Amino acid sequence: MCIRDRYKNSSGTEANDQPTADVDGKAIYVYKAIPTVSKNTLSSGFANGSASYLYSFDVAAPETGAVGLQKITYTVGWSTTTGNSMSIGSLKLYRGTTELLDSGEATTTVSSVTTGATSLVFTFPTGETIGAGETYTYKLKGTPALFGKSSSTLIADSISFYLEEDAAYVASATSGATAVTAKNFVWSDVSALNHSVSTADWTGGYKVGDLPLDADSWSY
Repeated sequence: MCIRDRYKNSSGTEANDQPTADVDGKAIYVYKAIPTVSKNTLSSGFANGSASYLYSFDVAAPETGAVGLQKITYTVGWSTTTGNSMSIGSLKLYRGTTELLDSGEATTTVSSVTTGATSLVFTFPTGETIGAGETYTYKLKGTPALFGKSSSTLIADSISFYLEEDAAYVASATSGATAVTAKNFVWSDVSALNHSVSTADWTGGYKVGDLPLDADSWSY
């Protein structure tokens, strides 16, 4: 449908503001519910050989409906002044006080990250479902090793983590969450009948507020 604004100019001649060529509108994406992601502040210490919480964030579902979560991606950054082969081992992911890797509710392909690793991915094989109006808190935990400090400059080795976004929109998958596994943050509006990781209501983290989240940086 084309809507024309018609008017008379100062000479009394009728005119309209119809453009001479087609004008592209902006895309509108409609979902049953959309998650809100926010970063939490941590105050845990950081020392070699001591397990520490490294990153914490919340995923909240609106009052209008539940949301699902199938994949999260941390971007990892390193800075070294010692040249040591730093690492974070014994990785754990918690939902509240529940550890998810040992139970199989979450999976990752590595048990540690070493100098040079740029990302850390966790997936939820059966999907997380966050009920309407509910908030889940997730925490990353690990044990540092070989972090040090330059003897000449006294500048410490450090590592940082932040939760990654997606750069482009992807239409809800036609074959479940696996169809969007290339995305960093895979979520669902739980709109499909008998929702599961196989239903066609999963998408990526494009324009999800407030992704990407700010980084937490830790040093020895």
